[in-house]
Amino acid sequence: MRKQPWRAHDGSFARVVVFLSDGAHIVFFECTFRVEVRSSELHVEMAAVRECAPLPLDGEGDMYLAGLTLAPLATLGHALPQCEVDGEAVDLSAYLGVGATSAGFAGTWRGDAVVFKHYHAAMQCDVAQCELKALLAAAGVPGVCALRGQAANGLLLAPLGVVTYSLHVRASNAPRAPAPAGLWSLARSTADPGVPEMPMPRAATDPMLPSATEFCDLVDALAGLHAVGWVHRDPRPTNFFRDAAGSFFLADLGSAAPIGDETVWIDDERPWAPQYGPLAVLRAVAAGVAQPLPAPAHDFEQVARLAYASSSRAAETMPAQGSELCKWWEQQDKTPFLSALLPAAAAAATGDAAAREAFKEALRTWVALP
Repeated sequence: MRKQPWRAHDGSFARVVVFLSDGAHIVFFECTFRVEVRSSELHVEMAAVRECAPLPLDGEGDMYLAGLTLAPLATLGHALPQCEVDGEAVDLSAYLGVGATSAGFAGTWRGDAVVFKHYHAAMQCDVAQCELKALLAAAGVPGVCALRGQAANGLLLAPLGVVTYSLHVRASNAPRAPAPAGLWSLARSTADPGVPEMPMPRAATDPMLPSATEFCDLVDALAGLHAVGWVHRDPRPTNFFRDAAGSFFLADLGSAAPIGDETVWIDDERPWAPQYGPLAVLRAVAAGVAQPLPAPAHDFEQVARLAYASSSRAAETMPAQGSELCKWWEQQDKTPFLSALLPAAAAAATGDAAAREAFKEALRTWVALP
């Protein structure tokens, strides 16, 4: 469930759009509130709730959802966060996405396109401090996004991603067509609630399914991170991208940990991608015991499992978590795909350059998209 931010004034109506999804369908609710000031106190009352019929996430529902997330922030009534780096304001222009600990915004700073990672909590939180340490350690590592500066409420990163990736894309893997002009002002203040018209994206491109080329670039970027003593722990496709020049970059080091870090236990609150292994960690999580210490082999094993998920229809049957997920992976590990990739991933984790090239060659052989 997600609520769109809104602004309101005395005597006006304000709207909040909420959506619920089961992973296959999505339902939108438009909640209208009446805002009044009584005896110097602000009162907010529910005026109306309207909902739409369930829409398929792989069709119309996805297009409406994109309309919500791609609409200009001013249209949505969203006040952009304010930030300064080295005494200069960052000009934020677009909302990129939100995660468990932060939200991303595109902007410019000193004439360069940048990403501002705005943390929900204070910068002193563990995730922010961990990411800051990882970025400082990875400064200059090819294929890893760079830290441009630190603000009181977030981190300034470069470059800005243009081509993004995901395992959850349309079968056609084709760009989304431009939508009709005009977007619904979800959060406008008005004297009349009016009739809602669900927004459609003006122009956008779906995330792309990663190819063997992306996975090979990911292996090289992870190897660079390992060389400076860090494990990424969450190298899923939503955490890498290509910039306007086509260069590959690994991002989101909020789950990263030093190699052998003994502070990473079962109750570690830093988010990562447990569905895709490593299997030893999945077993520890299912059993409720301490996780293995972070190691380069964990990152490369995840690359192999993510590559399998991107290339096999079997991934559609993957359980969400627990012992059933472990059993599912144990069965998949017997497939020719993973029987070839997992040993290659383990060998590459030793730091041997020839073994890393062999792992990349295995990815080129087995991944569906070249």
